[in-house]
Amino acid sequence: ILNRDELAILELRGGTHLVLFRAEGKPEAGPVSVFDFMVEDIEAAHAGMQKAGLHVTAICEDNLAGHLWFEVTDPDGYVLKVFSSHTGGRPV
Repeated sequence: ILNRDELAILELRGGTHLVLFRAEGKPEAGPVSVFDFMVEDIEAAHAGMQKAGLHVTAICEDNLAGHLWFEVTDPDGYVLKVFSSHTGGRPV
């Protein structure tokens, strides 16, 4: 769905995305996994996580891909990104 010099995004059925970023140099050693979550209602997800007592950032806009997003810190201290869907109303 997006092909630029700095990144490419492939959207699969069911809302799964493969996002590839162009590396600036060699990646750091060690295991790294990044998981982002997409939700149909970003405001409700943000409010629900905040009400549950989780630390959430403000909702921001991603000018590159057109998503709204925020970060949430889980109880173990891991930071996760939550993005709005841009699938035109289809369920994620």
